[in-house]
Amino acid sequence: MARATWLVIDTSALVTVERGSATCQDCLAERWAGLSAALSRRGRLIPANDLAVAATALHLGFGVLAGPQDDAHFRAVPELRVMTLQSG
Repeated sequence: MARATWLVIDTSALVTVERGSATCQDCLAERWAGLSAALSRRGRLIPANDLAVAATALHLGFGVLAGPQDDAHFRAVPELRVMTLQSG
């Protein structure tokens, strides 16, 4: 059975995920910049902290579990798997 991989976030606190090398920071910065440029071209910029979470999730091959208030931000990111946390 395949293990599900999801990056669970709380946008009130940004958590850094380390992968063991300084070059990871460079590749995440490049991913962040690429996503920012792509979203800007489409007129769909999202908050920088959500963009950092999206870049990290994509780099690690994870999806994102987001609250309903952040769902639209993450759904704007191409190729990002998004699940919305339902209240109740």
